[in-house]
Amino acid sequence: MKKLSLVLVVILVFGLTGCNKSYTNVAPANVIETNTTDSKDMGPEEGAKLTIWEDSDTRIAYMEYVAEKFTEKYGIEVKVQKVVDYTSRMVQDAPAYMGPDLLEAPHDQVGTLLTAGLVQPNDTTVDKVKTDFVETVNDCLVYDGKLYGYPLTLNTYAMIYNKDIVGEKGPETFQEIIEFAKEFNNPSENKYALMWQVSSSYFSHCFIAGYGGYVFGNNGTNPNDIGLNTKEAIEGVTFFKSLKSILDVNSADTAYQLIDGLFTSGKVAYVISGQWSVSQYEEEGMNVGVCPLPKMDNGNYPASYLGVQTLYVNAYTKYPNASKLFAEMASSEEMLKMRYEITKEVPAMTSIIESQEIKEDKTTLAFMEQAKRAVPMPSIPQMNLVWGSYQSALQSIWDSGTDPKAAMDKCVELITHYIQK
Repeated sequence: MKKLSLVLVVILVFGLTGCNKSYTNVAPANVIETNTTDSKDMGPEEGAKLTIWEDSDTRIAYMEYVAEKFTEKYGIEVKVQKVVDYTSRMVQDAPAYMGPDLLEAPHDQVGTLLTAGLVQPNDTTVDKVKTDFVETVNDCLVYDGKLYGYPLTLNTYAMIYNKDIVGEKGPETFQEIIEFAKEFNNPSENKYALMWQVSSSYFSHCFIAGYGGYVFGNNGTNPNDIGLNTKEAIEGVTFFKSLKSILDVNSADTAYQLIDGLFTSGKVAYVISGQWSVSQYEEEGMNVGVCPLPKMDNGNYPASYLGVQTLYVNAYTKYPNASKLFAEMASSEEMLKMRYEITKEVPAMTSIIESQEIKEDKTTLAFMEQAKRAVPMPSIPQMNLVWGSYQSALQSIWDSGTDPKAAMDKCVELITHYIQK
């Protein structure tokens, strides 16, 4: 999503007044209210019709499968629409009853959506989320003491490599890649051992977090404690900067499409990306392997971002019962098994993770191992004010050689300014 539009959304969200949805009187932090609805006694509204927003083709295929089963059971028409700019569209469309009944989004978007009063609490599967899904999921979906959304899958990124170039085994340290680059790199032919979207704060934060830096304190919930210019964060940024020794290109030349082209043509051996890239590369006939991100100079592993793909019920839906019933079906064990078959995304449900099929899938196991080392993306709305300044700082450090401490001090200064504005 374009970062400028997100900043505008957050400014709009914080400026909303007179909204008929209030989230100010909430339970104490980290305590989920236990007043839940028993969906067994809940039926869909008469004449209900549902619309769902999705952002990718494989996820659309999954939701269309669930929609078919839901229609068979309840006789309710379900439409699945592709909407990429869902956050800004929700802010604009939902209060006018023009938005979807349900929306799939990563959990870090819930703060913005909640501040605008756009999402209903999950009051039907509170206990199930606690017991049937990995512990991190419950932590990610609790906001101001309530559970929001129905969890689907886990998202993070890892190291993907061309086995025809480097062999079957992935690297255990970044030093191995640096040594490999001495023989493999040939800038005149655009050959590089490793590529990733270097100025993307989503991807490059893994180095900062791996050294102990963080965005917000108190597990991502305190916007008054920004940890991007601490001693540990600067050490992580310094390691990030050191990798330019094996990837001496401008950050603009590490765009997603450029990386894909070089990797698929055999000019890049390793890339840092997500499950979505693995599926694409395999469809193109590449012989790829996946491993967790290797150790850095400090002996620690990079800590990638962890996201929970979640299905949210629109607070303005005319059919809340039908919407919750659909969300329950989409997040059931039966359906999540099918989601894995369709999308190959890392399951969030414990029973599926422990299944024999998963245990035999080396790619999924690699992403699961990386997920254990990952840090959840903060879900407070102020997070959307971080991306732009963070990316600019990384770009300045990489492209212009700006001193890491100076760049990150400026980054934190800007983020603090935007939050306090």
